Amino acid sequence: MDKTQIFNNLAQKYGISVEAVQEMAGALQRGNLTMAQFSHPDLGGMGQWMQGGMTMVGDMFNNQLKYTVDGLCNDLVWEMNQNPTTFAPPPSNHPVTWYPANLGVPSASGSQNSTQYAYFPHVNRLAVQMNGVTNIYDTTGYTIYGFGQQQPNVTFLTFSTQVGLVQLNQFPLANI
Repeated sequence: MDKTQIFNNLAQKYGISVEAVQEMAGALQRGNLTMAQFSHPDLGGMGQWMQGGMTMVGDMFNNQLKYTVDGLCNDLVWEMNQNPTTFAPPPSNHPVTWYPANLGVPSASGSQNSTQYAYFPHVNRLAVQMNGVTNIYDTTGYTIYGFGQQQPNVTFLTFSTQVGLVQLNQFPLANI
């Protein structure tokens, strides 16, 4: 079965648009099939999913939507693992990134207001850009599962880790 048919089948199964399925597939690819940060109206707007049970959607009390997102993610992960060549991202001749290229491909990335972040667990690095200034942090000893930004203080970032919430200033700056 080709990717288009898989997307169509999943859209029909979950009662959402094909575009929402495509958005989630892209988010899962960026998260190495273990996590996803997404934004699509059919999926409740902005949200996060992590393999093993964590699902957050914009409408946080809508359990049916959480079940839909979790089911869709699990089905997509299964399909992507079964058909890796079908879901291989297209080659990019000119990747444009705001973080140093030598960090590789982030497992998760996102942005809000004037802040962007990208997490590179394979090299224990976290890139954060605030107001156009990029800093690289050493995340050795931590596994980051989620990102948060307190409003209206856009400089207050927290990260969900295996030891609980960690503030950005708790990570040391890294020598790339």
